Amino acid sequence: MVAADLMAILRQVTDPELPFVSVCDLGIVRRVEESEGPPRQYTVVITPTFSGCPAFSVIERDIDAALRAAGIAFRVVKELSPPWRSSDVTEAGRAALKANGIAVVCGGESGPRCPHCDSDNVETVSEFGATACKRFARCLRCSEPFEVFK
Repeated sequence: MVAADLMAILRQVTDPELPFVSVCDLGIVRRVEESEGPPRQYTVVITPTFSGCPAFSVIERDIDAALRAAGIAFRVVKELSPPWRSSDVTEAGRAALKANGIAVVCGGESGPRCPHCDSDNVETVSEFGATACKRFARCLRCSEPFEVFK
């Protein structure tokens, strides 16, 4: 087993609030470190999308269960600094979120684009979304509401 094999297992772990995207594609799994020498052990470094994320303990539990089922010696370490940013979401993660009506604003972008019609003519409806890491917006072109990762 190498770190790439472990990452393949972690890509099967999804966010409990967004079951269509993996914790790797959301950028929650920061990195996997491999220890030197026997016994081989891995450290999985994770960061919540929001410091008070209520789903984070479920994510930790699901990572633990997936790695234990694979018989891997590991430990999970929470890293809060630097904090998670929406630019940590991978291309695959952004595509999955968009397909499910959620926008992600990444570095260099001035604001969200509507995940339904791709317009940048949007307004914020509420700074508070269904979860603390998201807000609500509405497209002024197609009038569809959507969530935006903060």
